[in-house]
Amino acid sequence: MEGVVYYLSILLKYRGLIIAMTGAASIGVIAFCVASALLPPEQSPLPNEYTATAIILVQKGAENDLFSAIRSALGYAESPVDPRTGFDNGAFLLMVLQSRTFLDKIVEEFGIVGKYGITNHIKSQSRKMLLANLRFENNRTTASITISYKDTDPVFAKNLTNSMVALLSEWYSQNMGSSKQRQKQLLEQKIDEVKADIDRLEGRQNELQKKYGVLTAQDLGASQASALAALRSQLILKEIDIKNYESISSSEDPKLQQMQEERQSIIDLINRMQQGMPETTDSTASRTSLPDIQTEFNNLTVELDVQRKIYNTLSHQYEVVKLTSDSDPPFQVMELAEAPDAKSGPQRSRIIAEVIVVALVASAALAFLLNGLSQFREKAKRKVIPKKDA
Repeated sequence: MEGVVYYLSILLKYRGLIIAMTGAASIGVIAFCVASALLPPEQSPLPNEYTATAIILVQKGAENDLFSAIRSALGYAESPVDPRTGFDNGAFLLMVLQSRTFLDKIVEEFGIVGKYGITNHIKSQSRKMLLANLRFENNRTTASITISYKDTDPVFAKNLTNSMVALLSEWYSQNMGSSKQRQKQLLEQKIDEVKADIDRLEGRQNELQKKYGVLTAQDLGASQASALAALRSQLILKEIDIKNYESISSSEDPKLQQMQEERQSIIDLINRMQQGMPETTDSTASRTSLPDIQTEFNNLTVELDVQRKIYNTLSHQYEVVKLTSDSDPPFQVMELAEAPDAKSGPQRSRIIAEVIVVALVASAALAFLLNGLSQFREKAKRKVIPKKDA
């Protein structure tokens, strides 16, 4: 109690200072807040801010479910997907919204550089200024993304937010749609090539049958044919993936290099499996022995079986791509932004309260400091003993 009374006595001693400092701070902050509310936004040091918000719903796995159903109908087995490492459409959309290319389009469309008077490091500063007023929230529980923009002009905030939603739909349609279209064209090209090989092999097989009669093709290399068909199908699909990925990446991309290494591994494995199997020839030279004719016919049969299996695999894949190439984007607009009629900030009452509390604490601290200095001077005077003349 003695300590409390002591400190209260100090505060009472300097009550004039405390009241003066706290009163001056209160009057100053109140005047500042009132002036900032009355002045136009372009002149106010603390203008009213308005937040426009749009909400889009993320369709988790809608396209993947369709893709899986089609593959199951065509006889493809689906491997289980770990949900912890699965593709997150919401995270992907957030990455697109915050990408440099996307932000630059918004900066150019709404004149962010001129609006905020940016003169140095125009690209980086304009992106930072835009992101400072933007807010993205990916709610995985409700599978929704909230896009909001804060500005002193409510109409400007609404237009910018809605433009981001429209640009997101346009970006997905152009990039993802064109990617699937390229994949469809590459599959068409490969299917035509395999079909031409099948026609050539069937023609050569028919020539041998007409010339030497019906030849019985045994199950020579049946397992090898299946393995080669699977490997060559993987090689074709891998080449399609590489060509498709090269259009959106650079040659130094680690993922692209990894895909090229995987393609080379498949080629090496095919070469090793083909060792010991004579290559198919189109030569029409006469055969002098029946075993040679039988060997060529068997090789033609194996190669034809391989090509047919590749053709079936590519045809199924082509049908899947055709049915999924024009799918909708993985999100749906729930609410577009509207011009807000109530400000979202600043909270002037909170600012006033915080300034008053800070002023009160600062004045009390100054009172204790002045009291301490006063006591120090008194102690110093007591220690000084005046000298008398002899």
